[in-house]
Amino acid sequence: KVNGQVITLDEYRPVYNRLLDQMRQQFGNSLNDEMLKMLQLKTRALNQLIDQRLMLQKAAELELRVTEDEIVDSIKKIRSFQSNGIFDNRAYARVLNFNRLTPEEFEDIQRHSLLVQKLQSIIFSGIQVSENEIQEYYKWKNASVDIDYVLFKPESYKDIQVTDEAVQTYFEANKENY
Repeated sequence: KVNGQVITLDEYRPVYNRLLDQMRQQFGNSLNDEMLKMLQLKTRALNQLIDQRLMLQKAAELELRVTEDEIVDSIKKIRSFQSNGIFDNRAYARVLNFNRLTPEEFEDIQRHSLLVQKLQSIIFSGIQVSENEIQEYYKWKNASVDIDYVLFKPESYKDIQVTDEAVQTYFEANKENY
């Protein structure tokens, strides 16, 4: 459940199957049960559904809408559904059939995708990063440290006695290093 909304097995299966198909295309015959476990497809599919559900809930809360024209336009722009740069109904039907989707299911997927895109657009449009922030992030991300080290035998230093006065004297003499 995501904020009280149930994610059903019928919603989960197609997402998992699409991920599985992608992995089969990527890895071919080398994909085995051990790799599937390592890739955590089940968890990834569930996380995708949770993320999508949260985004759709927020879009609904903000009363965002997608029109039928927006859905049609987005579908017509998908290259897999085009022949010579023009939308082809046969290609559309063939690709949907291959992916085990009905036009209604695919259009619903598109509607959700467009809603999420609208929400992300609203979120990201409010983000501003200054030139100084970019430089600071770059410096932080690319910072490096030179470390010198010395190998020694710890047993050579067993008989060392350190007093509070010796530590204080050393600290006072080397304050600039701390």
